[in-house]
Amino acid sequence: MSRDRVSIASVADDEQLAAAVDALVAAFAADPGWSVLLPDTRTRRSVLTAAFAALVADGAHRDSLLVALVEGGVVGAAIAWTPAYHPSPFRTPRYVIAAATILGAARLATVRLWLRWQAMRTVDPRGEPHWHLAVLGVRPDAQHRGVGRALLEALLERVDSVGGATYLETSRPELMAWYGAVGFGVRERLTLSGGAPV
Repeated sequence: MSRDRVSIASVADDEQLAAAVDALVAAFAADPGWSVLLPDTRTRRSVLTAAFAALVADGAHRDSLLVALVEGGVVGAAIAWTPAYHPSPFRTPRYVIAAATILGAARLATVRLWLRWQAMRTVDPRGEPHWHLAVLGVRPDAQHRGVGRALLEALLERVDSVGGATYLETSRPELMAWYGAVGFGVRERLTLSGGAPV
């Protein structure tokens, strides 16, 4: 598959914000971690839309959202929190609203979502200053064309310009080598409810 001409930018308008949410929902719709937690496709899309809408809005507000553009359209997005910031779903209004929406959509699966979030919080190296790559996703129809790599490289350039380590979680074992190629290593392995590895 040919490489597309990818440009990376910070989001400037509401249309791009909405497109970033759509790209992330499409990228994670079949993610094994989310699929185990939320097997119903419709519920999963509702939860992902609420979660990514809050993340994208927060990322844009904090200038930590990058989008990948191909021919002017948003095909991917990445959000990385700076070392001084780690959002709390109970203290940030946009996350409180998202949590209410997720609760309504996920119903009984909310407990599994909460347990997943708590398990991942326990391994986040909070005592060490670090950037947290909260999400990086590319629409399936734009994957394997260098879009994700362009997003990751732009993010790492930003991190390198100020210094520090970067941390992320993934529930896709096939991405271990992809992240490893730019210097990431395994800090810890978790098995979450339903058997999803992280």
